[in-house]
Amino acid sequence: MVEGSTTSQREVWDRKYSSHGSPWRGAYEGFEVPDLGFNYRILDLGCGTGKSMPSKGDVVGVDISKVALASYLVATHSSKAVLADAANLPFQDSSFDLALSYHIFDNLPDDIRKRAVAESLRVLAPGGTLQGIVFSVADLRFGKGKQVGERTFVRDGGIFYHYFEDGEISELLSGAEERRVEKQKRYGLRSIIEFSKII
Repeated sequence: MVEGSTTSQREVWDRKYSSHGSPWRGAYEGFEVPDLGFNYRILDLGCGTGKSMPSKGDVVGVDISKVALASYLVATHSSKAVLADAANLPFQDSSFDLALSYHIFDNLPDDIRKRAVAESLRVLAPGGTLQGIVFSVADLRFGKGKQVGERTFVRDGGIFYHYFEDGEISELLSGAEERRVEKQKRYGLRSIIEFSKII
């Protein structure tokens, strides 16, 4: 099985969620999800267990992990969860007003990242927004694991971690707004890049 294939990544993420329950803390403090009201269609891409799910809107959670989606359905009391690969979304063009991507593009192999970005933009309606967070090269974990590409490493049982340079996400998204946010923690510097792209 190929290390970055959909099948192998599904197994990696199922193992992660099976052994850690909810390994991620959710949305970063200070990261604002636009309040679009209750009627807006929102794609929670890589929804995990639902920790960063918006409180308003018609939200559909998508994840590659069956284990994560089972927890998502319970935690969010939602019936809208889809098992899917970010590079092959099972939605029609212009299906959503907002797509949220919290650490999705940085957890993908290099060859799949561009396809996932294109798919995220494809499913957005005109005037829709793609908003998210990726790791920055200034993050304390940059360089940890087995290097498998430029600024891309594999660790934690097979999870991909790509660290973005300033301007890289903007280039990938053809002019997205981006902002680096750094927080000094007791164990080192956490560094992310917040981004937003209106199509």
